[in-house]
Amino acid sequence: MKILVVSDSHGAAKRIEEALFIEKPDVLFHLGDGADDCDGLRLGNISLYRVCGNNDFGAYNYEEIADISGKRFFLCHGHRYGVRYSYQTLKERAETLGADAVLFGHTHEPLCAMEGKTLIMNPGSIRFGGTYGVVTIENGKINGENRLLR
Repeated sequence: MKILVVSDSHGAAKRIEEALFIEKPDVLFHLGDGADDCDGLRLGNISLYRVCGNNDFGAYNYEEIADISGKRFFLCHGHRYGVRYSYQTLKERAETLGADAVLFGHTHEPLCAMEGKTLIMNPGSIRFGGTYGVVTIENGKINGENRLLR
């Protein structure tokens, strides 16, 4: 199972299409602002989960839970949790939910780390930095890494 994680596309749907073409994922998570950019994408058989919002512009969704291949993902728009300063609150919320992975957006700062058995990832910004995340689930193990579009 391969999951493409993007954030804050802000009208850069072409960049998402590039990443889709390169990675050929099973699932696409769009976190942070601009998730409606995915509306015009031809996703084929790819499942799409979106978490959007910005405190500055009014949010219509901030978080979601996705259970995929035996793993629980806590998806959120990082702005709500103050992740520009610390992601401690976000980690605590994920622990409460029993999440195997915390994927968040909006800060434009790529992050990918394992905290014990929990994957913590922010893909950065596909528009401003050209970064995105890839999460794989193989043999019951979850892995992640951030990548850069060239």
